[in-house]
Amino acid sequence: MLTWGMQVLIGLSLLLAAFSMGRMGPSFERSRFGLPLGALGLALMVFLPEPPLDFEPGYAECRRLYHCQWVLRDQYLDVLIGSLSWIVLALLGSLMIIRGSSVYGRNRPRSVIAGWALVIAAWFLISRMWFYQSIISEPFFIFLGLIVLLSMAATIWIHVQVVRYTEWKTPRMPKIAPLDERESRMVTEMIRRNLGGEVK
Repeated sequence: MLTWGMQVLIGLSLLLAAFSMGRMGPSFERSRFGLPLGALGLALMVFLPEPPLDFEPGYAECRRLYHCQWVLRDQYLDVLIGSLSWIVLALLGSLMIIRGSSVYGRNRPRSVIAGWALVIAAWFLISRMWFYQSIISEPFFIFLGLIVLLSMAATIWIHVQVVRYTEWKTPRMPKIAPLDERESRMVTEMIRRNLGGEVK
């Protein structure tokens, strides 16, 4: 039996796969499947099946499953719908910060300031959600969040150390001598044949 919790996990997996395909760039044929695959994953996470009623088959099995209960399904949908506002603000703010920074083009201070304002507004909306308030009121969830943050920090530190060690152990390539006259003529001729026209 496919419960609503299983469907959410399948949709999340499709979203991650769509993001990976979208990062391949236009030179890869598989990148065109990223958008429809992401839309399918999002639809699976939003349009959930209802748990079976007490007179329907599978009701007894559903009651024993944590991810097949009406209450949790309703709470999940409430959190998902309530999160749309801050998700939109966070995405718009992040895009404005990226487009306004000097890394990807001309520096636009107004765009960066407006983007950070939207990100701060998104965090403010998160802090006002009942889900967030219920989490910070429970010491167990606070302890669990600290463990998650420490695990993420440890993972990033290990990744950086592995990259530094790999770069340190990799031998440096010697400098390549410039092309001589014969090699230059060969490269010029190959370019002329592939692109056409006369090379001056």
